[in-house]
Amino acid sequence: AARSWPSRLAGSVQVAGFSGSGFSAHASGCGAVSFADRAGGAVRGTDGGADLIVVQGGLNDYDQPDTEIRAGFRRLMRELRGREVVVVGPASAPARGAAVRHVDALLSAMARQWGVPYVQTSELRLAYLPDRLHLTPAGHEVFGDYVQHQLDSRGLR
Repeated sequence: AARSWPSRLAGSVQVAGFSGSGFSAHASGCGAVSFADRAGGAVRGTDGGADLIVVQGGLNDYDQPDTEIRAGFRRLMRELRGREVVVVGPASAPARGAAVRHVDALLSAMARQWGVPYVQTSELRLAYLPDRLHLTPAGHEVFGDYVQHQLDSRGLR
């Protein structure tokens, strides 16, 4: 965790990740672990509340129906209503191919509908582990630095 991309963000960062989770309810086979299912507890778990909620994902939604991704996004936005939120899209992991571009476009459109900033990362050239799905430590650095730059350039803290 100390070398993953969120460690590159400014300020005090609390990560509430869960392997395999995503926007849609069934991105993970582990039960109720979608972003919307976990967001409220994660935000309440921060000391004094979070100034900015950064939701990054979509890579695990690659095989989910659009209707499920949209429903999960809506549930998440309702859960985080009244908070400053930015959505960071999926990196273009080679193992997920064209599906990432589709999910990226869908999430970007949903973010516009909900009036939340969207950071597209699918065009970044990143280093991946041999599984072609997970970032190397160097890939995490590039990803995190890019996200921080995007937050800075939009005045998000």
